Amino acid sequence: MPRLRLAVFLILLAFSVTLAVVIGLRLSDQAMAVIVGVVAGAAASIPTSLIVVALITRRLGHAQRAEHLAEREPEAPRVVVIQSPPAAAHPQVFDPGLGAPRPRRPRPFTVIGGDDD
Repeated sequence: MPRLRLAVFLILLAFSVTLAVVIGLRLSDQAMAVIVGVVAGAAASIPTSLIVVALITRRLGHAQRAEHLAEREPEAPRVVVIQSPPAAAHPQVFDPGLGAPRPRRPRPFTVIGGDDD
């Protein structure tokens, strides 16, 4: 079986080299330059793709570890704070705990830099 694989590999390699030589002899210089540029560009993208794959798998590994830790530790209870509206919004409401509502008096303001009348 290993000899058969080796024979098939050598036949495919010889066929590929022969095909490349025949096509290379028939193509113009410009067409050959385009093909070489495409092959070089594809070869240059391989290391970048490998780096992206490594970073993604590393990030997924961290996410899985975080999920694993979250499964072991109980989740902290969620705290919801609801504030009541300010007392000035409902002056007619009487709360017996606060006593009777006080009458409002106007607040004094001093205007600085205004006209003296």
